[in-house]
Amino acid sequence: MLFNTLIEAILFHAKNTPDKSAIVLKEQRITYSELAKQIKRTALLLKERYNISAGDKVMITSLSKPEYLVAFLGVQYLHGITIPLDKVWLEDTVLKLCDFIKPKLVISDMVHCVGNVISLKKIYQEIVDSMSYAKYENYE
Repeated sequence: MLFNTLIEAILFHAKNTPDKSAIVLKEQRITYSELAKQIKRTALLLKERYNISAGDKVMITSLSKPEYLVAFLGVQYLHGITIPLDKVWLEDTVLKLCDFIKPKLVISDMVHCVGNVISLKKIYQEIVDSMSYAKYENYE
């Protein structure tokens, strides 16, 4: 089966093989079902709290970890433009990129840019904490 986007593929697998592992990192395991829910929760949070929508630029800088992938895919779910940055870049380089690209939001596990910056750890914790909220479960 061919998919147009990575989001389509994840949602397909969440429906058809929900308990299959989508992400495994050391002792952490996230199934396709859990990943799809986390992506939708992230998207809804970004939409409601930060007014992110289709075409908006969102920079993400972090170590490669599940939280990074969920944030990246949450932006993609909204049809936003995800701009990944290498965590090892010097702050001066990142500030120049922020000035040039002018993202609507920066998601980071370290603060680089001035303006609208949110912590990756904070946003991921909000997503995990929201697992019981019905509005997050059915977000399309």
